[in-house]
Amino acid sequence: MKKNKMNKISLADAALEMREAGLNVAPIKADGAPNLPTWDSSKMVNFDLLAERFASRYTTGVCIICGEGSGGFGGLDLDTKHDLTGTLFEDFCAMVKEYSADLFERLSIGRSKSGGYHFYFLCDEVGKSQDLALRPATNEELKANPAEKSRPIVELKENKGMLTVFPTPKYKMIQGDLSNLARISPEERATLIQIGKAFNTYEKPQEASRVLRKAFAGEADEDNPFDAFNQKEGILNVFDDMGWKMYQRGGQLHIRTNSKSGAPHGTYKDGVLYFFSAKAGLPTHKAMNGVQAFSILNNAAND
Repeated sequence: MKKNKMNKISLADAALEMREAGLNVAPIKADGAPNLPTWDSSKMVNFDLLAERFASRYTTGVCIICGEGSGGFGGLDLDTKHDLTGTLFEDFCAMVKEYSADLFERLSIGRSKSGGYHFYFLCDEVGKSQDLALRPATNEELKANPAEKSRPIVELKENKGMLTVFPTPKYKMIQGDLSNLARISPEERATLIQIGKAFNTYEKPQEASRVLRKAFAGEADEDNPFDAFNQKEGILNVFDDMGWKMYQRGGQLHIRTNSKSGAPHGTYKDGVLYFFSAKAGLPTHKAMNGVQAFSILNNAAND
């Protein structure tokens, strides 16, 4: 990885350097909230207000307000404290490199005080901040907070989002420079989002179909040809016959609709298929079992 060029300097000096690079920076307080009366992701913070608040004793760090006001600044936030595999960062890096080693080298990468990782970039295409990948809450987490059914592990930070950055204490850069960010193409941004979604293992209970709930409850009937197809993972043989590529990573099977290198189009784990790219010809962001996927593909082939 390329090392960052920014030395350890004061928060105000670093903020000024980033602002001169077109980034909408803001001071933050100890709780992580901006030390500002208001802020807008589409507009630069007033310079005089910025200088006043960075001089305040309540300012303990610096953040970048993501989105349009920062010239298309965005980032992917990998929350490793919620990662149960212990390999989220390594797996994500490997997938980006597999798609494009050049893209990986152009990304700036930071590490947060909690041990998570930020991947920074600029892009002419900007969207809303959103969770890209969630995992189900563990039994211990559900006991502590029954209402919180999932935990975020990959988030996209763009409009209405913000990222705390170096030189905030306990934050550091491990690749690239925040004052010299690479501008990636909309296609590269879309691929990063697609890779982030590949780590999702959570489906909202109300969105699961009756067939999936039956399978989750262990009620599958081996004498039923549909249940047998699902239990024997017959859909994976269908994908293989179609020339789709499948490989294990991050505790689940990743699926790509061709053998060329690139981002996966969907995942498979414990009998559940989840696609996040329409290239597969299957519904996106919806849990399916093998029979459901086969039926859709078969009907499309016969049209």
